[in-house]
Amino acid sequence: MKVYKRLAALAGLATLLSGAVVAVSGPAYAAAGCKVFYRKTSSAPFAGVIDIVNTGDPITNGWTLTFAFPTGQRITNGWPVTFNQPPGSNQVTVTSNSPWNSSLATGVSLSAGFVGTALPVNLDPTAFTLNGTLCNVPVNAAAPQVFLSSPTAGQMFPVGAAIPLAASAYDPESGGAVTRVEFHVDGVLQVVDTAPPYTWNVLGLPSGTHTVTATAFDNGNPARSAQASVAFGVG
Repeated sequence: MKVYKRLAALAGLATLLSGAVVAVSGPAYAAAGCKVFYRKTSSAPFAGVIDIVNTGDPITNGWTLTFAFPTGQRITNGWPVTFNQPPGSNQVTVTSNSPWNSSLATGVSLSAGFVGTALPVNLDPTAFTLNGTLCNVPVNAAAPQVFLSSPTAGQMFPVGAAIPLAASAYDPESGGAVTRVEFHVDGVLQVVDTAPPYTWNVLGLPSGTHTVTATAFDNGNPARSAQASVAFGVG
C-alpha cells in the first residue's frame, strides 16, 4: 500500500468527520522552460545576438546556456556575459557572470551579443540548452485523458461496503505523461495517486447517492487536467 495514499485517505476522512472542505495541496516543484532566439547581425565580420527568455520558474543562482555551431564558426568576444568556446570545438557555453545577470525571473529575457569568425558556409545553431533544459520545446497542448472503470454509473453498494475506485489515464501529447490522479467523492478529496494503477477503496459512505470524480494532471507547464465523474448509490 502506498504511504502517500494512506496519508491522503486520512486527510479525506478528517474532512468527512469535520464536515468542512479542506484544500490539499502537493509539494511545489521547479518547472523549467526557456526560449532562445538566435540571429546574425553581420556576416562580415561575423556577429550576432542571442535572446534568452526564461519561460519556467525563476532562476536565482546563475545559469548556463550551451549550443553548438554546425559549420565551424568561432566566437572571439561576447558581452555582457561570459562566452567560452574551447579551441577546435564547435561547442559554446554562455554563463552569467555577475549578480545583476545571474537571475532570470519568469518571462524575463536577456540579450547577449558576440563577434567572431565564420567559414563561407555559416549555418545557425538549432539546439539550445539552459541549465540542462532543452529550449524551444512546444508547450504541452493536449489535455490528458481519464476514464473511470469503477464504480459504474448507477451501481449500488450495500451500507458499510468498501467502494472500489479505479481509473485509467494517459497523455496523448508526444513526450507527455500523467503525473497524478486525484479521486474526490462528493467533492471531498480521498486520495492522490501518482502511479498506475490508479485505485482506492472508500469506506463509511452513508446511504444515498454519491458522485466520484477522477482528475488527471499531465506534466505540461502549466499542467493541464481532465475529469471524469460517475454517480453511484449506497443502500
